Amino acid sequence: MIRGVHHVGLTVANLPKMVSFYRQAAQFSPLPQHPFAVETRFSRIGEENRPIEKSLMLQAPNGYLELIPLDGAAEPSRLDVNQAGLRHICVQSAEGPAVYQNFSDAGAQFHSEFVSLGTGYLYAYARDPEQNVVELEGAPKGPNEAPPWLAHVAIVTHDIDRLSDFYSGLLGRRVHNRGHFHSNDRFDKVTALKNVDVKAAWIHTENLIIEMWQYINPPTEEQPVSLFSTAGINHISFEVDDIAADKLALQQSGYELCRDETICNGGKSVLGRDVDGNLIELLEIDQSYSGLSINALDDVSIIPRLAGVEAGAA
Repeated sequence: MIRGVHHVGLTVANLPKMVSFYRQAAQFSPLPQHPFAVETRFSRIGEENRPIEKSLMLQAPNGYLELIPLDGAAEPSRLDVNQAGLRHICVQSAEGPAVYQNFSDAGAQFHSEFVSLGTGYLYAYARDPEQNVVELEGAPKGPNEAPPWLAHVAIVTHDIDRLSDFYSGLLGRRVHNRGHFHSNDRFDKVTALKNVDVKAAWIHTENLIIEMWQYINPPTEEQPVSLFSTAGINHISFEVDDIAADKLALQQSGYELCRDETICNGGKSVLGRDVDGNLIELLEIDQSYSGLSINALDDVSIIPRLAGVEAGAA
């Protein structure tokens, strides 16, 4: 069983700068160390081998970010939000304006000020120091004194029906909501694009949401597989209970294995790609490291609770 998103991984060109940014902007705390050795987990993914330094995990109340420095990583580039791939992460807070200011003070660049889209939430896209998109959401029903939390990881695709079917099968959960948005200049403002026409789908896990977008205008084009060695969001890691059983379910969902089961100090890992070629990981955590499970986090269920979705809903 896939519990939820353990972490979202980013290849980074400047680790100290990125750690400092997320500590200041989002109040995410770096773990002193973790046992999930990147040189073991990502040693054979069909790319030129590069020396991989030890990664660093940043802890949010309901998930982690893994920052992975690579020797010779390609320099960060600014990609438009309609381009296919793992495109953004989302940080939520009940104190939206304060978090917006924290991101600004940390050096983020913004597409716009906060924008209301009629949902009760406030939305803004920020760019971290390496041009990754971080969506900020002001969540009015969230706990006022809680530090910012992760809400979702967003995947942009040229075929949203195919991708949502894949993740629904992989996660064993239905698509909880769909949307089609167009003729709204507020979407243009948030995305920094013109005449936006976009379809969306959302699937909940026990902690975060898998959010999927297909831009009809400007159109999302099919893209080559993103290289792990290029700075940016590089993988989604799902925490599982039984990696052998979940690996079989993955393969039946059309999952392409690029590395079979690998044992690392903290557990077991399997790497593969979804139907669009995005890199995803299954991670089974050894009982001796149960403190690093998402179930041990401060508020793992904050997103399902705010959305009114049962964690196990299928």
